[in-house]
Formats: sequence, C-alpha cells, structure tokens
Amino acid sequence: MEATVKELGGDGRALGVLHGDQGDQDQAVHRLKEALDGYRQVGADRDQARVRRRLRELGIRHRHWTSLPGKAVSGWNSLTRTERAVAELVAQGLNNKQVAGRMYISPHTVAHHLRQAFRKLSIASRVELTRIVIERTARRP
Repeated sequence: MEATVKELGGDGRALGVLHGDQGDQDQAVHRLKEALDGYRQVGADRDQARVRRRLRELGIRHRHWTSLPGKAVSGWNSLTRTERAVAELVAQGLNNKQVAGRMYISPHTVAHHLRQAFRKLSIASRVELTRIVIERTARRP
C-alpha cells in the first residue's frame, strides 16, 4: 500500500481514497477529514471540494460555508440586503407574487428569503415581520 500512497501524493486524501477503495470506511473517513483540515488551513479550496465530494460518496456531509467574523447570526443585522428588501415590501402589504414582480425574482425565491428572515428574526408571521420593519423605520433619524 505504501508504494501506491506515494504514487498518489502521500497525503491524507490519498490514504482516505485507498482505505475507501479497500472497504475500510471508518479509516477512509478519518483520513479524509484529516486531509480536509489540512487543506482548510492552507486555503486550498479546490482540494477541499474534492475531499468533501469523496466524503459525500461515503455518506458524510460537511458544511463548508462560514459566516464572516463579526457578522450577526440573528436579528435584523443578520439579514442580507435581499432579505431586507423582501421584508420591507412585505411590510407594505405586498404578497409574494407582487414582491417577486417588483424584484424580478420568482415567488418561490421570495418565500425562501422570507423563511430565512423569519428564522433569523425568530418570528413566525408576516404581521410580526411588519411590526419589526415599522419599528426599524421609526428609529431611523
């Protein structure tokens, strides 16, 4: 096995692939996770993608997106510009189809942005969203 590992580059990814090919899934996952950590440390995005793809083939899924340092994860400041725009139009009384027409996106996409806004604001209705938007507008100088 050592000669084959050297031929493949001698890294954790190669070991993971070999273990996976030989049916040792636990060892393959362990080695691939080691390789993923190493690639993450050096910023090798394409290599990370290759390792994540191989892990998915083995039934392991990894979140690879991260939030920016200092970016809020909940509350109004965590909303994207598009989520805010959708929220403001909904607060004006528009339905999803009307919002979609104004923003040149599909009603399905509007619904997605609303779900994300609801989750980030810990709310469950358009009425609550409208209240928050009105409060934010009233606080602006």
